[in-house]
Amino acid sequence: MTVVRKPNQIDTQISSTDFQSSTEYHRAICTIISETCHELEKWRPIAIQGDGTEGIHRSRVNLRRLRTVLKISGGYFHHQDIHSIQNNLKIINNHLSLSRDLDVFR
Repeated sequence: MTVVRKPNQIDTQISSTDFQSSTEYHRAICTIISETCHELEKWRPIAIQGDGTEGIHRSRVNLRRLRTVLKISGGYFHHQDIHSIQNNLKIINNHLSLSRDLDVFR
């Protein structure tokens, strides 16, 4: 296993056989982002309807996953774009956290 360390980022373990080139790594990151966005879109109407906490929970998990993959993939995307997206995702996640916290009182 090779440990990839970038300043201010979590350590990510990647097997040397997982990616043969940066193109494959980029493709894998894009796949994770795409699948996570699909999951967010799937749970969005449930979170908005407010039917139980599962929609909010799943949305928060997928937002966190998306923020993390953007963070660890740092050098593969434009920094300003990623920073802006991460800030927006954090704002959305904060709103969902508030909804989740308020749900405790129901």
